[in-house]
Amino acid sequence: MEVLIRGWSAVVEPRSGQGRRRPPRNCYRRGMQIQRTRLLTAALLALVVAPLGACVPAEWRYSFVVIADPHIAGSADHDARLQDAIHWVNANREAEKIELVLLLGDIAWGTGEVTRTRAMLDALEVPYVPVIGDNELHNGDESQVAAEWATHYTRLASELSGFSMAPTPVWNPEFGKLSYFVNFAFQHKGVSFVAMDWVSRLMDVILGEQAELHDFEGGTWPWFVEAMRAAPSDRLENIVMLSHHPMHLQSLGAFDSTELARVEGETALRGDRVYANFAGHYHFSFQHSDPVGQYDVYITDATWDDDNVVRVVRVKDDGTTMSYEHREVVVPVGG
Repeated sequence: MEVLIRGWSAVVEPRSGQGRRRPPRNCYRRGMQIQRTRLLTAALLALVVAPLGACVPAEWRYSFVVIADPHIAGSADHDARLQDAIHWVNANREAEKIELVLLLGDIAWGTGEVTRTRAMLDALEVPYVPVIGDNELHNGDESQVAAEWATHYTRLASELSGFSMAPTPVWNPEFGKLSYFVNFAFQHKGVSFVAMDWVSRLMDVILGEQAELHDFEGGTWPWFVEAMRAAPSDRLENIVMLSHHPMHLQSLGAFDSTELARVEGETALRGDRVYANFAGHYHFSFQHSDPVGQYDVYITDATWDDDNVVRVVRVKDDGTTMSYEHREVVVPVGG
């Protein structure tokens, strides 16, 4: 039996200006939703309600699941927790309309661990999308990490609409070596997903935990700018940013103030088109809004310790605005 940390809640309201929120353009506010059963008929809506300016209820199109920080590195307990999360996704796939699983970094490292982890994840009945984390790079060879995941990204190119990856490797002038940045984008039923590799290449137990922009030719920053500006924008709130490091201010774990100001300046250009950043890294769940960058940040707890948490996000569409409902599920370990 699953234990809910936080029940379904509507957590998007279109924004305007510097973080100011205007009245929602879809048919629900936080925690409140117009039920389809209360509408008379589609014909009545079209003929009577729509001309009066009433809004059309958002259609629940699908769900995606966020799994963060499984830390597969030789521990049988970590393996079991990830397998339990996988089993939960498969068992609830139809009822929850789950169509994607997003793995937000610190997935696996060590000799043979990525291959073993991929074998576990291949049991998922929906596509899974791995985002790079700092532990993968700081506990192994960067080129080997890229090689171990390469065939899976090739597979995603045939499974996901508009999937594209940044060229790699590229010369990293900050460290005088090749870097294998894992930056990619794709679309799924009205949502543009943009995934960034902000991982520091500094091999330091403290400073290596920080995020870095990698602002040089072939680096993450120029790719991010281009990907954000190229993202389809036929709906409000339709851009979802994925990363291991949260895209907020935290000098030991994310961006410093100078770096964040640049990120905010770029996301603000898209304003109402950008919904949120989903991230991991901290091993606890947290959420807040960035009023300058005009996006929300959702950090999901790690699966490897304490509660085995997955985040389930329902994606809705009313024809003009994408909207999202979240809940977190504690998956029983060994259940």
